[in-house]
Amino acid sequence: MELKDDDSVVPNIQDLLTQFSDTLEYLALEMMLHMTAIEFQKRYIYFDLHLCRNLRVVHIGIDIPLDLFPFKCLSRSVQEITVEVSFKSQSYPDCCNWSVIDSSIGEQDLPSLCLVKLNIHVSKGLTCSLAICDCGADDSIDVSEVIRNMPLLHSKGILLHVDCKLKRTLWSNIYS
Repeated sequence: MELKDDDSVVPNIQDLLTQFSDTLEYLALEMMLHMTAIEFQKRYIYFDLHLCRNLRVVHIGIDIPLDLFPFKCLSRSVQEITVEVSFKSQSYPDCCNWSVIDSSIGEQDLPSLCLVKLNIHVSKGLTCSLAICDCGADDSIDVSEVIRNMPLLHSKGILLHVDCKLKRTLWSNIYS
């Protein structure tokens, strides 16, 4: 999903998710935003997955901004969430932005959730296309600092795995 000026993309995806809510077990969603999280919040309703009672695994890739977790309500059956965040090195986030992901997941009622993976990819090149980047991660990311800024998941006993990735995941090849 790439959001520029097409306001039909988000509602169409929500309609599709609702249509398959009885059978959906695994969701991989790639979001390339050409707007800030605040603009996204003003224009769209976050995705609602509470009716997907068989949903176990959620993978989401978010290109800038990372202070956005676009699911307002996940199913209580979700066991694993992977959030892959990509951004340019000059746009490295303040630590408070990591807490947005922490609170967006941690404040939901997710009794089956046992693992949250946060994969961070930083593009060094100005011309790098984040969706297909393999330019190598920036060593300036302090993983322990990221974890310290996500205390809610830890307090609930949910395993938080933070990793700096050298290559950007291509979600269409997730099983290869």
